[in-house]
Amino acid sequence: SAMPAPPIIAPSILSADFAALGAEAVRMASLGATWLHVDVMDGHYVPNLTLGPPVVKALHAATPLPLDCHCMLNEPSKWINPLADAGAAGITLHWEALTAELHRASSPCHCAPPSADPRPDPLEQSLYIATRMRAITARGVRAGIAVAPSTGVPDSLLRALREHPGLIGMVLVMTVEPGFGGQKFTRSALEGVRKVRAAAGADALLQVDGGINRETAREAAMAGANVLVAGSAVFGAEDPGQVIRELKSAVVDAQAKVEVPAS
Repeated sequence: SAMPAPPIIAPSILSADFAALGAEAVRMASLGATWLHVDVMDGHYVPNLTLGPPVVKALHAATPLPLDCHCMLNEPSKWINPLADAGAAGITLHWEALTAELHRASSPCHCAPPSADPRPDPLEQSLYIATRMRAITARGVRAGIAVAPSTGVPDSLLRALREHPGLIGMVLVMTVEPGFGGQKFTRSALEGVRKVRAAAGADALLQVDGGINRETAREAAMAGANVLVAGSAVFGAEDPGQVIRELKSAVVDAQAKVEVPAS
């Protein structure tokens, strides 16, 4: 059976001092962060408008940390190449946004009768998402797929993880609804974390993002998360380095306790 992957801690720069992003990135590297989590939001898919490829490019020049780009965008496919060009190490697209994009592409006119089924065919949907994952991987970038707590983890995603290992480089199970930092941890999302871990195997990258602190990190890690995004818990701490160490040990301790099923 596969060995569990070592913990990855990805401080979210959405919680950093935006007037000193380069210095903040360098500081996170010096404190033991593994990645930097970059929330790319367009003000449409989510109400917040944050940052895009120019800032990713500047960060890439300023820090050795891999930039983990979490896209909350209405037109996710359009941003794969610009983010890869800017130096993204990982690009995570939302399941929900890809599904909506496919639906718009397959019904270009808005004159469809009200009886028309708004959901794309599941097979067509899976194929569409697979092509986007491959487009990211083709750029030498880790391809991720994200789901919001309100969506849950779709069966077709679990099936893809079981049947096509390597297609999806990381799954992000959001532990708050996407859009704004500082929200409360959604405990019900942990059921999705458990399902993804069972489907993807011990060595897969499974990320949680939203309301992660020392306490919730333990719960998420026990459910199977090994990539933790933390915003205010790190950037708002007196001793961020200590928090990063504690988040890492939460994952290591959980992996030692959890009986890993043979994949």
